[in-house]
Amino acid sequence: MRLLVQPVHRYQDESAKLIDGAVFVMAHGTNPEVLVQVEAHAQQPPRWRFSLARLGSAELHVSIDGKEVWTEPRTPGIVGQPVDPYWLSWTPQTPTAPR
Repeated sequence: MRLLVQPVHRYQDESAKLIDGAVFVMAHGTNPEVLVQVEAHAQQPPRWRFSLARLGSAELHVSIDGKEVWTEPRTPGIVGQPVDPYWLSWTPQTPTAPR
């Protein structure tokens, strides 16, 4: 996958001590697969935080400095084919423990 270097959204919130935030897309070819949210918070010491969100059904592994920080299995229950313009997914609504 490749990181699209131009953020799709940029924001800040002084009241929440959020210095800067941005949302980036990681794509496989022209297909967006993962949203990457990066934020700089004005704490002592200042902190960077990130979060990830999947946009597709592929199995995902994300590493930072050689350490895997996030993995998601292939999404079950996909209806559709790779050549279709849209696909449908469903997930059972069973509560899970926080990670």
